[in-house]
Amino acid sequence: MKCPWCNSEMEDGYLQSLEGDIVYRKQYENFYIYDERDVILNKNNFKLFTSPRVKACICKQCKKIVIEY
Repeated sequence: MKCPWCNSEMEDGYLQSLEGDIVYRKQYENFYIYDERDVILNKNNFKLFTSPRVKACICKQCKKIVIEY
């Protein structure tokens, strides 16, 4: 997908909640280990026992994310 803001190629992946943080990652993982490729979108101090996620596309050029609902 092309970024609607800067027209760069976007990367497909997932927005996922890991231990209360919201992270963008290339592949869905069902465990709470960060990867150097993850983009941490917020930090939170509470623990979650599930891993909610949504498909998303990220543009690392202009730092925007597109999700469908």
